[in-house]
Amino acid sequence: MRGAGRLGAIGEGCVIERPGPFLWNPERIQLGRGVRIGREVRLQANLQNGRATSWIDIGDGAVIGAGSQISASLGITIGPGTRIGDEVLIVDDMHRYEDVSTPIPQQTVRPVGPVRIGAGVYIGRGAVILGGVTVGDGAVVVDRAVVRFDVPPGAWVVGMPVGIPAGGHAGLITLPWP
Repeated sequence: MRGAGRLGAIGEGCVIERPGPFLWNPERIQLGRGVRIGREVRLQANLQNGRATSWIDIGDGAVIGAGSQISASLGITIGPGTRIGDEVLIVDDMHRYEDVSTPIPQQTVRPVGPVRIGAGVYIGRGAVILGGVTVGDGAVVVDRAVVRFDVPPGAWVVGMPVGIPAGGHAGLITLPWP
């Protein structure tokens, strides 16, 4: 793994599969005890105004599946015991798109809000968690769901978009915990 010795913290018993992750500003990334990082994961603590002020904090026993990307311009916290499937995208920022004459990838990135994923959460393969979202403890986000709003503890959510927007429940399907 490139930059393994430069991580902000790495707990005892961590497993990092090869080929190892791409790390951007690894000193801003912390891994708790027993964290497992899958193949080709991308962990990036982005710069804001030329300074690294963001962080990624992954709690004890969390698992990050192969090919997942976690990109923080503010901060992303993943609780202990959380399982994140393969090819999941978790971001707290987005490209600006005000100038329609410039392709989106060439426009600057703006922070949206920190992301907090609670303890014991399950996030299925290919899901997307967007900026400013809190996913409550024990929640389940099924494969390929797009989460734009907060998810209550213990909820099962499916679809696109999912979550509870202010003042309503549009797009949220909550199933009882089995």
